[in-house]
Amino acid sequence: MVKVTLPSLRERKEDVILLTDHLMDRYNRELSLAVTSISGDARRLLELYGWPGNIRELENVICSAMILCESNLITAHDLPPRIRGESETGIASNRNLQTSTLADAVREASEKLEKIMIVSRLAEMKGNRTLTAESLGISRKTLFNKMRQYGLSDDQEDSF
Repeated sequence: MVKVTLPSLRERKEDVILLTDHLMDRYNRELSLAVTSISGDARRLLELYGWPGNIRELENVICSAMILCESNLITAHDLPPRIRGESETGIASNRNLQTSTLADAVREASEKLEKIMIVSRLAEMKGNRTLTAESLGISRKTLFNKMRQYGLSDDQEDSF
């Protein structure tokens, strides 16, 4: 028997960006996203973070950032507050909370959560849309419509 010891991600800081690039390629392919790069500031934050959750935490951070970013570039603002060294209890929003209505803020947060859940579940179900819909408690038609709404599909209903 050969014992292989793999150091934790925090001990392999030089691998964080290589893994990030690999994960971005993977999620672009698996989830039909079009995020092409990550800003220098965001890269530095990823390298500096301690990664207590190891590779799984990195996977979740990159997937969420890719879903939430509003362009083809992940910026520091797209990363979770803990990665940016901020309190998790702070409210992060792209909009000025003083000019937003409560209904708008709730709708925006709900849509972001819905998109994250769909993408996450699609990845978990390896792209199987029938299983994804069942696990989310919605019909395949509803899933298809939501994927189209969030730009997550190729708009071909027969791809179910």
